[in-house]
Order: sequence, then C-alpha cells, then structure tokens
Amino acid sequence: MPKPIALFLVLALSIAVYLYIHKAPPSSKDHDFNQPRIAVLLKSTTYEFWKAIEDAAHREAQAQGVDAIISAETRANDAQEQLNLCETMLLQKPQAMIVGADNLTNLQSCLKKATAQGIPVVDIDGNISEESAKQYGLNVAFSVAANNYLLGQKAAEYLQGQTGKVLILEGMPGSLPSIERKKGFLEHLPPGLEVVASLPTDWDRLKAVEITADTLTNHPDLKVVFAVADAMALGAYEGARQKGADVAKNLVIIGVDGNAEAIQAIKDGKMDASIAQLPGLMMKEAYAKTLRLLKGETFPFQQYLPTLVLTQQLLQKSDDPLMQYVGF
Repeated sequence: MPKPIALFLVLALSIAVYLYIHKAPPSSKDHDFNQPRIAVLLKSTTYEFWKAIEDAAHREAQAQGVDAIISAETRANDAQEQLNLCETMLLQKPQAMIVGADNLTNLQSCLKKATAQGIPVVDIDGNISEESAKQYGLNVAFSVAANNYLLGQKAAEYLQGQTGKVLILEGMPGSLPSIERKKGFLEHLPPGLEVVASLPTDWDRLKAVEITADTLTNHPDLKVVFAVADAMALGAYEGARQKGADVAKNLVIIGVDGNAEAIQAIKDGKMDASIAQLPGLMMKEAYAKTLRLLKGETFPFQQYLPTLVLTQQLLQKSDDPLMQYVGF
C-alpha cells in the first residue's frame, strides 16, 4: 500500500476512535417525545437494596412508559462520583429527577442547577428532608420512602418482653435514614433493655462483624443487636459465630430492609426479624407520582410507604399482599 494512503487510513481511524470515545451524551432529540424523560440517580448498587432499586427502576420505566436515564455509583459511598453522574444527567435534559442522594452536602450544587433549569427533584429512601431542601434552595417536590423513624420504632416494639444489653449498628455517619431509624428505636426501646454501644459501620458488613465480635468481648452477656440495614445484621450473626454457635443462637438480631439473604437467615434462625422496606413498590410509586407531578398534580412532601415486620411466622403464612414486593 502506498505510504500516503496508509497514513490517511491511520489518521481517519484515529479520528473515528476519538469521536467515539468523546461522543456527546444523548440529547433530547434522541428520545420519543411521547415518553417523559426522567433521570434516576442512585447510590451504589454494590448494596443489595440499591441493586433492587435499580432493577425496579428499569422494570417500572418500561411498564409505565418512561424514557428513563438510570445511573448509580460504581463504588460504595462515592459522593464525588454521584455528583459527576448528576452533572452528566443534566446534559440529557430530563423533565424530572428521582434521586437517592449519597451526600446531600456534596450533591446539592448539581440539584441547584436542576432547580434553576426548572427540573423538579423527587427524593427516594428519605435521604433529603423537607428542611434540608429548603436550606439549600432545592425544588424537591416530595419524598417516596418508608418512614425511617417508624422502621426503628417497629424494631423496638418487636423486643417487647426482652431484657438485657443492646448493640446498635448504625450506617454512614450523617445518613438521614440511619439517624431516623436509630432515633425511632431508642425512643421506643422497652424498659429493661440497655444500649451499651451504638457505632457506625458505614453500611459495611465486615465492619459489623468486627464491631459485634468486639462488643461481645467487652459484653459477653449482650442480648440484642439492632442493625439499621440487613447487611449489618447478617454481619452481626457472623461476628457472634466467632464467639461460638451458642452465642449466635442466643442473640436476638434485627435488621432493616427485608432482602433475600435476610429472609433466608430468618428462616434458618440466624436472624429474628427484618423490618422490610419495599424497593419495588418504592420505584413504582416514585415513577407514578412523578408522572402525575409533570401533569400539574401536587403532593405533600412525605409520601410514606407501608412496611412489614418479617418473622418466621409471617414468612410461613405469606398471605400479606405486600409480600409480592419482598425478597429482592
């Protein structure tokens, strides 16, 4: 092949590769205008709960006729990555945004841009309060979530009749769901129960293993572990097993979420209960009400979802209609 032709082909290929790598995100011209475009920004899907939210987001978008732009962090608790994803989403000109904020302090700059562009924001999972939205000047239309305070309250109420020492496994410091779940638990803790430790795990199962084992070293008569998410409740069981099978068997362990692994752990007697959130229902309601919002309807800020206290007895019956949303 003559040298000039070869050089031309190499140059053309280089330009083609560059344009592919640096291609612009899809514009509003690339979608069906009969389908409203809604951006869905999620926390890391390395967490089972948020993977279930992502799956439901895809499923419900198809069912409800939404042109959905769905993005989630690839690394746990990476607020900077989520901010970058948010900025990219705005370039695609969504009509609304459904957001599970990892760190509102970090994300608020992007959500302010959404507000300035007239894009309403819908919170999921209770990560943005009405007060914080006002503080940052954000147009957060409403929040679709389980009542996180009530999740903690139901965990405490499950312990009626129990006595002894309690360990609380928190989530990420500053996380609103974690704070509210702990608050609901503490304010309804039955008499005869004493919290001897309450520590953050950063939503990390391995940290929950270590904290539980360490707490049992200092308090071998520990009776109860309340974890604000199932991942840490499962970690608590593993930490207790390090101290012996009987220790784990005699420890009352309660989690929050109602994921598939926790359900199996309840059936196997490794966990006593999980206060179930319903991620499939959460996304179904978030899309449905966002579509109604875009047509001019308004809603009270708090759009609470029902919850279930999953126990061996309830799982054996399986007759509650909400069970269709359980076991992600």
